[in-house]
Amino acid sequence: MMKKSTFKLTLITLLLLCNNLHAQRITLGVKGGLSIPTISGGTSNNPLFDSNSFKIGGDFGIYGEYNLSATFSYSIGIEYSSQGGLNKFQAYPTPPDWTQYGFGASVYSNFKSEIQLNYLIIPILARQHWRINNKYNIYAGVGPFLGYLLNANRRVTSGPIYSDQKRTPPSLISPQLSNG
Repeated sequence: MMKKSTFKLTLITLLLLCNNLHAQRITLGVKGGLSIPTISGGTSNNPLFDSNSFKIGGDFGIYGEYNLSATFSYSIGIEYSSQGGLNKFQAYPTPPDWTQYGFGASVYSNFKSEIQLNYLIIPILARQHWRINNKYNIYAGVGPFLGYLLNANRRVTSGPIYSDQKRTPPSLISPQLSNG
């Protein structure tokens, strides 16, 4: 009975000492910046994918780093990342009930599709550090990450709608189409 308690006390003491010895090797921090993602697809010859552009979003998080040496460390963190893209295109597949109003297979306009994707990311990195001077250093990190999609939104807007690429007005538009 006495040996078990002595062993536990010795183990706890060693763990506390090790923690104190390596405390200077642990770094905690926050990071933030801009995410400038883009979503691309199709070609310029395809009216469904006329052009693609980037969308600016926020990217911020916290991290912990364990320094194995002055130049090498491991890091784990948790981040929020807003991503997505902005697509501009000319054509959109015509809803089936619109063909009775003079529309063909597609309707044409200056469509804009904005896609917003918000992620929770947990990166696990190995980092190599290089000291520039007494104040600054840079690092390169490599490793996997776990990502969870928090939410996804898409908003499509357009200008006037036409029957073809020549911007021919449709022969007839019912009131429920123009109001809805």
